[in-house]
Amino acid sequence: MKFRPGQSGNPMGRPRGIKDRRQRYIESIEEVVPEILELIKQKALEGDTTAIKLVLERVLPLRRAEGWVVELEALRGAETLSLKAMAVINAIADGEVSTEAGANLMNSIGHLAKIIETDELCRRVEALENAQKKS
Repeated sequence: MKFRPGQSGNPMGRPRGIKDRRQRYIESIEEVVPEILELIKQKALEGDTTAIKLVLERVLPLRRAEGWVVELEALRGAETLSLKAMAVINAIADGEVSTEAGANLMNSIGHLAKIIETDELCRRVEALENAQKKS
C-alpha cells in the first residue's frame, strides 16, 4: 500500500503543531541553561572531578587518530601476503610501528587478501565459462 502525498500514514497519530516530549523538556530548561553552565564551571574550578570531566568531554572531545605514514622496507620487499604480515608483526615487536598502526596494516593486508581471492575466483569462473562455451 502506497502513501498518498500530503496524507498521513498514521491519521490517528500526533496532530501537527503538538510538540513532542523532548522539545517540551528543552524549552522548559532553555532559560536556565546559562545558570547551569555557570554552576558546572564553578564546580569544576572548585575541583569537582565529575564536573571537570563533563566540561572537558564537551569542550575538548577526544580527537580521532590521524593517519600514519609507515615505511617498512621489509613490507615492500615481501613477496607473499604471509611474509608481509610477518614483516608487520616484526616491526611491531621491534618498536618500529605502534600496535595500533600495526593492527591497521594487518587489517589492510587482510582486505588485500580478500580482494586477491575474489579476483582469482572471478578469473577461474571466467575460465570455466569459456571452457564450457567451447564444448
